[in-house]
Amino acid sequence: MFLAHDPARDRPVAVKLFALDLPAERVQQLIVEFERLIAAELYHPALNTPLATGIADGSAYLVYDYVDAQSLDLAIREFGPAPPAHAVRVCAQLAGALGEVEEQHQVE
Repeated sequence: MFLAHDPARDRPVAVKLFALDLPAERVQQLIVEFERLIAAELYHPALNTPLATGIADGSAYLVYDYVDAQSLDLAIREFGPAPPAHAVRVCAQLAGALGEVEEQHQVE
């Protein structure tokens, strides 16, 4: 994951580079799937909507709005596992987000 600046929108973005050992045609297929996600314009406050995709040095990348937050693995190392009630609440929010995305996708 890399931090970059989107000059068109004048704000930071996160760039996820998928450095996978794939043949060029499979990387292109991955880009096509990313483009489908972007075109679907799926939105939920608990999800980070993809903005752009492409290929850099033979690897696919996906661009998102930047969210200034600590990664889950660092948070767990620093604070330990979440209390069960908090973990269940977060899982419920994510499940709700995925359910809404599925619902939006079925409408199309």
